[in-house]
Amino acid sequence: MNKKNVAVISGLVALGLGGGWFGYQSTLYKSGTVVAINQQKVKLTGLSKQQAKKALNATQQTYKVKVNDRQTTKTVTVRVQPKLTDSDLKKIKNGQTSAITVGIPTTQTIVNQLQKAKLASKTNQPKNARLVRTSTNYTVKGGQTGGSVNYQQTAQRIITAIKQNKTNQISVKAAYQTPKITKTAMQAKANQLNKMIAQNLTVTVNNKTYTVPTTVKAQAVKQNGKINKNPLANWVTYSLSVKTGSYNHKIKFKTHNKKTITLTNTTAESGIGQYVPAKTTAQKLATALTTGQQLNVAAKLTGKKYEQNFNGTYIELDLTHQHAYMYKKGKLVVSWPFISGKKSVGHATITGVYHILYKDRTTATHKVHLRGGTADTAYDSVVNYWLPWQSSGYGIHDASWQKISNFGKASVNSQVGSHGCINTNPTIMKKVYEEATVGMQVVSYGTLGQSL
Repeated sequence: MNKKNVAVISGLVALGLGGGWFGYQSTLYKSGTVVAINQQKVKLTGLSKQQAKKALNATQQTYKVKVNDRQTTKTVTVRVQPKLTDSDLKKIKNGQTSAITVGIPTTQTIVNQLQKAKLASKTNQPKNARLVRTSTNYTVKGGQTGGSVNYQQTAQRIITAIKQNKTNQISVKAAYQTPKITKTAMQAKANQLNKMIAQNLTVTVNNKTYTVPTTVKAQAVKQNGKINKNPLANWVTYSLSVKTGSYNHKIKFKTHNKKTITLTNTTAESGIGQYVPAKTTAQKLATALTTGQQLNVAAKLTGKKYEQNFNGTYIELDLTHQHAYMYKKGKLVVSWPFISGKKSVGHATITGVYHILYKDRTTATHKVHLRGGTADTAYDSVVNYWLPWQSSGYGIHDASWQKISNFGKASVNSQVGSHGCINTNPTIMKKVYEEATVGMQVVSYGTLGQSL
């Protein structure tokens, strides 16, 4: 190898070594590179990337967190070892050496510190929001936050503040245990129910339209969104039927002595009167409320119209004179004296219009057993014939314990009056029982009676 070639090779080697040195030097941080981390300054001059990462990660971060409790303010110290990424180091090398926040503490780390601080002394539990039904709608009550601190949520607030502020001085408000059912969620449910109640719901009977009151709809709409049909059925029976039919209407009745009297309570128990069928109409109304469709419901009157003196077939109980009359198609078939309920002690027989519910009598395996109640065993009696004409226990039956001479005498009612039933002489009761039919109207009136 001649001297010329040796000189060329030596120059290339020197150039290579020089280039490698300068390349190495370029990977080091420039003179004066200082990073402020957690209010501490770390010099990185002449350090490699790995050396810089090690130096920075050795700097423990300390966060002073002021937690504002309802009762007091406490400072919680949270320490975290930083972990810088290559991206962080690249920013630093490019001259972005302002204060940086790295190594965000975990939620559990902060929770541990908060629990040690024992923020709140109150421990009352949160109260769930609940629906309260008024006469016209649903309102929301409750939904109160409890007194116990929600450490998980408070820790999340601290982490958010650290990320946003990039400083070790943090101030947050403590989060508290919230109810499982909030006012917001419950209000949405209330709005849904109130929307159902606000629908214009009507019933058309005989070409006339009647509006279901808001109070009735509010009673019908349940908290789960389903419909309670009872309030709707009651409105149909006690309001709509009264307006459109003949229930509770006054009727004229001619007594056995040709005197015309006015009877007022032609109710369902009378078996007389036209009415809107409650069950089927209430079902239609419930469907309309639920679906929001066909909010006008059509209904027809049903039942029997009142014909003068029930077309001549009925039992007339004259309580004033303690005497009964049974007519069939206008013909008197049985007439008998009786003893009614003892008015002096509050057991007066009820007045009004009713009908025979069923017929029953003693058999070899069955006894009709009338009981006046545990406090009045004097009316604990077994009878042979029983004709009930009102659902709570009023009826006509034989009374073998009564003196024959007392039947039909109003003057002895205060001494021998019944518990409310029509006591009848056993010798007459057999014919009364045979002539009576289920559904036959019963009219009760007079001074020794009481309205139901």
